[in-house]
Amino acid sequence: MNSEAMMYAVKYMRKVRRHAHALYSSILSSAPAFELAQALARSIVASEDAPITIGRDEMMQHCLLFKKADDRLRREAVQVLEDADWLEAKLGARPYGGWPTKFTVNYKVYDMFAREGEQWRARRAAVRDAIGDTD
Repeated sequence: MNSEAMMYAVKYMRKVRRHAHALYSSILSSAPAFELAQALARSIVASEDAPITIGRDEMMQHCLLFKKADDRLRREAVQVLEDADWLEAKLGARPYGGWPTKFTVNYKVYDMFAREGEQWRARRAAVRDAIGDTD
């Protein structure tokens, strides 16, 4: 098999995986990994600085549910976001515990979910105001 055929095969398999995810996401929507992925996605779009890359350490800082989850569940949640084309393992990122430490965030999610991001930033600000946090 030549390299061009291999590239087409890889592209096809990624597309099939995304379609399978879409097909089963309604079934899995109450699964813990899916719920964690949603919480992590909200944290990403609610970021003030709209990061281009995000590390697992930043995921834990900005998403309390991600911080509280065990490593297996974290990995499954990140896989959900990879399947949804939100995240992609950053090339050359140092692996830790068998999975990448850095991910590239698909810039389109900030446009697609701009309204939700604004709502979550406002919600965070209201919580900070309520508890008297004055960064």
